[in-house]
Amino acid sequence: GIHVIDPETLQVQLEEPDPQFLNKLSQPFFFPLFGTNREPRWFNGPYLIQETKKTGLKLDLNPYFWNAHERGFEHIEIQWADNINTIFSLFKQGKIDWIGDPLTILSVEQIRELEKENLLRKNIFPRRFSLHFNTHNPLLSCAAIRQALSLAIDRSHICQEIYPYSIPLEVSNYSKEFAIGFFEEGLRELKLSRDTLPALTFSYSNQTRRDQLAEYLQTTWKNTLGIQVHLKKDTWNQFRSHLEKRNFEICGTIQDTMNEHSWDFLERFEGDNSWNFSQWSHPKYKTLIRLGKQETNPIKEQALKQEAEDILLENIPFAPLFNYTHLYALHSKLECPYF
Repeated sequence: GIHVIDPETLQVQLEEPDPQFLNKLSQPFFFPLFGTNREPRWFNGPYLIQETKKTGLKLDLNPYFWNAHERGFEHIEIQWADNINTIFSLFKQGKIDWIGDPLTILSVEQIRELEKENLLRKNIFPRRFSLHFNTHNPLLSCAAIRQALSLAIDRSHICQEIYPYSIPLEVSNYSKEFAIGFFEEGLRELKLSRDTLPALTFSYSNQTRRDQLAEYLQTTWKNTLGIQVHLKKDTWNQFRSHLEKRNFEICGTIQDTMNEHSWDFLERFEGDNSWNFSQWSHPKYKTLIRLGKQETNPIKEQALKQEAEDILLENIPFAPLFNYTHLYALHSKLECPYF
């Protein structure tokens, strides 16, 4: 379905309509390669990496950027520093111009301080933090256990104390009583008792306030359900590798939700899809996806989509916690309308 029209043009023929096709082409794995380079050197963004050092990066304007005629800063310098308190101090001294997302971790205390000084900026992108349950794990293969783990979590508390200004995705029947009820149902289904209950491991990356979230989940699941949970922290690259290899029991990560009501988005969570970290499979759900992508009647298509979403909610291979809000601060001399 792909034809080369000329050295700079590809023609792609799709098997079925895809309203999000152009958005997909903007993803990094479609970036062009030049000559014998195995990795792309020119990107769609407004800046190129000019210099890489142990202390940071230097960026220059990208002459290949589609909107290159609207000039921005000629150069941007990014400094590496491990200590967030050092970075925050440099910002307060006016020695750096940007602090916070997407490059720097801010503590809750620093967020509150920036807020008091009217420096805190907020931006909401279609990005969602979810827990993924590995359904090949004997305990997590049970939907009732997964429901119990989800219902035990106070999403509002997370968004007040750990990820301020993020938007909690509350479940309609949230309560510890419901969580315990599902948990007891799951134990009966698996023929287990609390005495024979195996421990679980929660895996997470060394990113913004993940330590606090992991500790909250560990305490909550222990106090509410009596489950012993071990914590496993990795660098982002290690974590991502384990995620892709399905080498985890429970993990938490952020995914974009730009097209969350599309069939492509729903297809992510079942079968051999590369986004199906939970390894969940459901024949009827898969059939609904196939029928829905072929349906031309909008009313019938919506009915199929609702039935698929109901199956997803009932089986809960993953548990959405909150929509992430980016928090950052800029030097007063800067204007940044695009982030």
